[in-house]
Amino acid sequence: MLRISVTLLLLITCFSVSAEKIEGIIITKAQDTLKVTFEIPLELLSKEPDYERLQRKVKYYDENGEKQTLKPEEAKEIHFTYRKEAICMRTRYNTLAFIGGNINLGAGDYIFLKLVEDGTVQLFLYYYTQNSPGVVNPSTGIMTGGMLYDTDRYILQKGDAGELKQLRALQFKKDMTAFFSDCPELVRKIEEKEYKREDLRAMVQFYNTQCGK
Repeated sequence: MLRISVTLLLLITCFSVSAEKIEGIIITKAQDTLKVTFEIPLELLSKEPDYERLQRKVKYYDENGEKQTLKPEEAKEIHFTYRKEAICMRTRYNTLAFIGGNINLGAGDYIFLKLVEDGTVQLFLYYYTQNSPGVVNPSTGIMTGGMLYDTDRYILQKGDAGELKQLRALQFKKDMTAFFSDCPELVRKIEEKEYKREDLRAMVQFYNTQCGK
């Protein structure tokens, strides 16, 4: 059983470090544009970019073919295209202490966040690994089950220097009416349930086109 577990772990590790070379650009802090070839890590099953890892750093090959590592604090943003999706990840100073329950973001660090909606209000996705607790078998007292799974959460920001805002599931309406308080029509739509939690992108689009000009 131990041998199987070790073998499985090795296989998962092997697959999880697979990567694809993709051409893209780095926007430096001085607003220069560098054309590079990124080494984008891919998820084991979905073969989608491993955004959780990319949030911390990204590896790339420079114009001389030398492999480099770029950390968020060293750039303004990165761009690349994967499966016809144009992806932008922007550097943000993390003003959040916790996310996803007990997952520590490491407040005070810089991270790359995947941009979903751009404008006066920016909408990002933060990716993290969540721990699902096991269940105690009442007859044996032994805990079984429990697993790690990948998930994500929306993050809002007003302007480039505003604090990052994560949404509380049980306080969504209160949080959103406060966040968009300078846009009365949007607040009305939220209060009258024209917009619900699943309409967050539409809320941001409404604000940016109607109130955030």
